[in-house]
Amino acid sequence: GDLKLQKPGSVNLTVTEDGNPVPDLKVSLSRFAGWGGAGQDQAVTDAAGQALISDVAAGTWYVWTARDDGSFDTANMRRRVIVRSGETTDFTLELRPRDGVLLHGRLTLNGKALFSEITLIGIGNRDGEFRTSKPLEGGFYEFVGVKPGRYVLHARQSDAHVSCKVELNLDKEGDFPFDRDFAAYGVSGSVTTPEDSPAQRGAVSLTIRHAVNEMPEYGQFLRGRATANADGNFSFENVAAGRYVIAATLQGVGTVSTEINVQAETTGLKLVIAGNAGGVTVTVESLTGTPVSGVGFGMVSILRLDGTVVDLAGENAGLFMVSAGAMSNVPTIPPGTYNVVVKASGYLSFTAEGVVVESGSTAKVAATLTAAAELHLSVSNTDVTQDMLDAATVRYFDASGMEVPRESTLFDVWNSGDVPETPLLRAGYIGPKVAEVRVKVPGYAELLLPIEFTPGLKITRNETLASE
Repeated sequence: GDLKLQKPGSVNLTVTEDGNPVPDLKVSLSRFAGWGGAGQDQAVTDAAGQALISDVAAGTWYVWTARDDGSFDTANMRRRVIVRSGETTDFTLELRPRDGVLLHGRLTLNGKALFSEITLIGIGNRDGEFRTSKPLEGGFYEFVGVKPGRYVLHARQSDAHVSCKVELNLDKEGDFPFDRDFAAYGVSGSVTTPEDSPAQRGAVSLTIRHAVNEMPEYGQFLRGRATANADGNFSFENVAAGRYVIAATLQGVGTVSTEINVQAETTGLKLVIAGNAGGVTVTVESLTGTPVSGVGFGMVSILRLDGTVVDLAGENAGLFMVSAGAMSNVPTIPPGTYNVVVKASGYLSFTAEGVVVESGSTAKVAATLTAAAELHLSVSNTDVTQDMLDAATVRYFDASGMEVPRESTLFDVWNSGDVPETPLLRAGYIGPKVAEVRVKVPGYAELLLPIEFTPGLKITRNETLASE
């Protein structure tokens, strides 16, 4: 047969700031949402803030500017543009949108501007919201167009340092200044191993993470890391005041952890590794349904019965590609009884309770993953914009009227989906317990939508919102 290639399209881009054109700004289109850097299709805006980018392959793209330093300064949804074969798409990017919350200020560490990255993670009804920003010289930062709600702000000096964090309640739209100088201290100690030889002590890896995390996955990725020297000594620098868990692991031999409360310089910690480790192997036994959306990644977390998270040695420990038969091996777990939680993008979470890990053996867990249903809600109200739907409050309830916690995974930030033709609200991770979805769009009465669950079902609804 003949292979017919799609014709390229074009994007006529206009960049504004506070409603005014932004001239002489390098812009580009990238396939990556919020990470990965500028793309190859580039142009420079003229005096009217406009730039034409031609010969662009059809599909979904994201607008980058020279002012983006490794991450967007506005939400991914505001950067998405769809290019159609043989057509020119007009797209306007407002760098400082007037709606939402403008969170800004200065963050320092013991009076110094040391942070290299700031992460804003939604909690409560804003689960799944995830934004990153690079602070400017002097520690100044801002997040524009943030949806009102509760968030945890994490500031990191580097990937090797545990984040400094603070919870924020951005309860209304508008200006929200927030400055913080985090008081931070050194944490040090020593570790001994079964042989207690220089070679074995020097092979010990250590981590420090917050005792309480928004979800287990974030504790894994926002932790600090260190190694012991031949004498078994270790240290962590610039640890902000708070509760932490320090874990020391000798791969394949043993691991030990301890909780500390940092309020001043903390020295003299003693960690003893015994050769008594077991392991956990998770196998995806079956997949039911196909997710409406997902990026194909999953992660295993291991929780003690009191809900605290077991540190997994290795930077990418617990990660796996989702498929039937996929396996994730988690070695060097101390003997005990645990709950093993498996989360995968687009699937409902799976928990194996009471998994017993014994010294010298590997516990086997067979996980069954069920594709979540997803609500795609459009409205007939012509004055309702995409930004208004993005700012909507969405809650789930069971048949008895009790609220059901909404699920999310850290992989959701990689999956923004295609740009809708008309304003569209997407609500994911709907499970069999959900009998009703309630949607509250600002300025309108709450909408109550009955739900019948089917694995992987895209629930398409068009409704008319009533005024408050």
